Amino acid sequence: MRQSVILRNIQNYFVKNINLIEMRFKGTINIFKDNQHLLFTQIIDKIYYFGFFVILARSLDLNSYASIILTFTFANFTTVLFCFGFPIYLQREVALGATNKSDLFTKLFSYNLLLSVPYLVLSGIIFNIVYSGMGNQMLVFLIIFAITSSSELLVMSLLKGMKKYKQIFTLTLFIRIVVIFVIVCIWLNKYDGNIIVFAFLGGNIVYLISLLFQVKKYIRLYHIFNLSLKEAKIYFTVISPLWAAMVFNYLYDKADVFIISKIVTFEQLSFYSIAYGILKSSTITFNFLLIGGLTKVTLFTNNKRGVKLFLAKYSEFVLIISISLFFVLYFGAKNVILFVYTEKFTDAVMVLKVLSFAIIPLALNSLTGVVMNGIGLYKENMYVTIFGFLFNIIANIIVLPIYGIIGAAYITIVTEIIILTGDLFFIKHRDKI
Repeated sequence: MRQSVILRNIQNYFVKNINLIEMRFKGTINIFKDNQHLLFTQIIDKIYYFGFFVILARSLDLNSYASIILTFTFANFTTVLFCFGFPIYLQREVALGATNKSDLFTKLFSYNLLLSVPYLVLSGIIFNIVYSGMGNQMLVFLIIFAITSSSELLVMSLLKGMKKYKQIFTLTLFIRIVVIFVIVCIWLNKYDGNIIVFAFLGGNIVYLISLLFQVKKYIRLYHIFNLSLKEAKIYFTVISPLWAAMVFNYLYDKADVFIISKIVTFEQLSFYSIAYGILKSSTITFNFLLIGGLTKVTLFTNNKRGVKLFLAKYSEFVLIISISLFFVLYFGAKNVILFVYTEKFTDAVMVLKVLSFAIIPLALNSLTGVVMNGIGLYKENMYVTIFGFLFNIIANIIVLPIYGIIGAAYITIVTEIIILTGDLFFIKHRDKI
């Protein structure tokens, strides 16, 4: 009798755990199904950008390659500056079921275009002062890339808020394949590296136009620039903390690139950029979840338990991916860099090994950042990113002259941990804010 009870308890234990495993497996499958087209889009985009920069690295000398990396980094910063947080705000409002999608998108798109003029002029002046030896061609690259990128982010956010993931993927796949084919043909015919960059920028313009045609299928586009100063004040009052958070988030992410360019050589910047680029490219394995996650977590704005369940569900998945990535990046650093970039970039191997330790906190703070924006903690996100930015700047200025780019890699790890800690604090205490 006693033996049969023990056997029954053992059986119940295994049944319970098998059911738990089955539920988790089904949950994972459902997450993947919901976000599969976002994953496919991320894969296509990462391959596209990775291929473009690999071709550039193989075509140009170290100094020329570093110049283009620096220009695009500065252009991305300019994009973040004058998009004013509109993309995340738009995606959140559309995901919440905004009834005025057409009006909201048209107005934000108009503000974006208007503000791009003074910001591009200011950015061009600053770029010429700080990097006076770059030349006018780099300035042209900066302007074209910044304008197309900011508009593209806004259009894409509308489609993501409407969950048009399949449509985004189909369009991205077609345009990217055509453009990368053209770039490869130019490269094989040994044209100047600048021609490759112009082909890339031309592809971005075509992509933006195609996205706008896609948007017209779902909403009515009103007359651009039909704006109100009173409405503009409301928008900027609501969005400004989110915008500040985005700016400082980008700065803490890229500050080391700007500082390296001024403290150490352009060759060292090339090595660091290669290693950091591989690290960021690997985030494709979890970022696709977070794009759709922003739309989902928005629904839990006033539901603390819902936010906890979302975090628990997604953090488990993100942890498994990021831990696996750490082993791949650490032990495969040499093979990846030598195979893709050739021995010219051997010095990037050790940098990538150190940076691989940043992937776990980077993955988790990407998730917590999405949660904070999704539930409307814009100011709190701003405080965390400002602190992370200030730490990154000060620490790099102190460490770089002594330890070089390896020191910058260690600072990146610490910065990611600081950001994660701050995010978790504000999410945990959201009811007390």
